[in-house]
Amino acid sequence: MKTDEIYLRKFENGCIPLPPIEITTVFTLFLRRCQAPFVFSGELHDLWEILYVRRGNATVTADDKVYHLSSGSVIFHKPMEFHQIYADEPGLEIFVSSFNMTGELSYKFKGTVFELLPEEVDLFEELISRCVTLNNGCFSDTKEWDCKPLWSAASLEFYICIHMLEYILCLLQTRSPVAPALPATADSILYQKAVAILEEHIYSNITIQEVAELCGVSASSVKTCFSRHAGCGLHKYFLKIKIRAAIRLIKKGQSISSVSDTLGFNNPNYFSYVFQRETGKRPTDYRKNV
Repeated sequence: MKTDEIYLRKFENGCIPLPPIEITTVFTLFLRRCQAPFVFSGELHDLWEILYVRRGNATVTADDKVYHLSSGSVIFHKPMEFHQIYADEPGLEIFVSSFNMTGELSYKFKGTVFELLPEEVDLFEELISRCVTLNNGCFSDTKEWDCKPLWSAASLEFYICIHMLEYILCLLQTRSPVAPALPATADSILYQKAVAILEEHIYSNITIQEVAELCGVSASSVKTCFSRHAGCGLHKYFLKIKIRAAIRLIKKGQSISSVSDTLGFNNPNYFSYVFQRETGKRPTDYRKNV
């Protein structure tokens, strides 16, 4: 393949640059009005996800980092990043979309947070208005919208929404993001330290009591910390990051048996069962994508 063919799509009477950002598959696209107190349990998946705070304030966890987002803030979660959101106050509205994304600029969204400019807020409002119209004028108070019926019912409008989102993403790449991490508190410091300990022990096993002793606090303090910042228990979080490590090893070509042993599962059948329970996919599904 010639060099220019890597970067350009050929047409009969000319060429056009490949898109620097392209959304290839959309899985969720919804606006949610959240009842206080609101807690979305932490999750981890192999998709990009964008979360826009339309109204109110929220605290968002992204791996070991904790952010405070207010109206007009946007955060990007990269594939296989553990993330969670909670809010103690009423009035929270969030717009969320998860998707696959390609393009030479897509990697720059890793770990980014933006405070939107007025014109960017206007674009999001137009996008949200179109999405709500697609969903028969309804908000999603309790669950996500299924994109398949939206696409089949109004494919042109859905297509416009996706390209509007791509346009917004391109605009955001023309300026620098911000990082409104919460001021360090004893609780956030404990969370970061505990997560670091789990990462260090990812190829073995460790108990809550052992983590607590390494952090110099009680086991109940660790449990409370993870319940708030991760939306799940320490063992559940530990399992999620083990799954993330498993996917990396499988993509590198390691056998399922080897991955199971490496990560301390010891039983390949049990590992495969847990993997499918947590991800909805079999471990071998990731090997086929290599």
